[in-house]
Amino acid sequence: MEEVEVVEKKKKQSKPAKKVTFTITFNLIVKLIIAAAILLVLFGVYTLGTNNGKKNAKTTLPTPVAGYRDSMMNGSNTPIRRWSAIATITAVDAKKISFKDSAGKDQTANFTKETLVMGSDGKKTDIKALKKDQKIIISGDKDQKGENRTVTRIRIQK
Repeated sequence: MEEVEVVEKKKKQSKPAKKVTFTITFNLIVKLIIAAAILLVLFGVYTLGTNNGKKNAKTTLPTPVAGYRDSMMNGSNTPIRRWSAIATITAVDAKKISFKDSAGKDQTANFTKETLVMGSDGKKTDIKALKKDQKIIISGDKDQKGENRTVTRIRIQK
């Protein structure tokens, strides 16, 4: 048999960690001051712009009521005379319709010869198909004063 010689290697001893020191130089201080000044200027410009925008706001939009839309302005200070509602019919005849919108407000609108009535199947029908207590989506136009409403479209719901 052969003899095998085992040699142990000595482990290298690790050197102690060097102390890391951080020195603040004049250039670093100047760079930090410049960065802080830039952030402060940007914040000031943002704040001034926001405050001026609030002061110069031309219109305030009305608070929407659930299921009822009555637009007053279109962004160019021109009144929009369109209206729409999700409603339940309370009375109907050949000339006008009365309904209660989803906010519980009673409304009345007049039919015109251009009034379009759509059934729940999406097909065109006539005013005679409208019955009391039916659920509808109704839309139309208002006159100049916003007092009288005309119906342009009614969709009967299922």
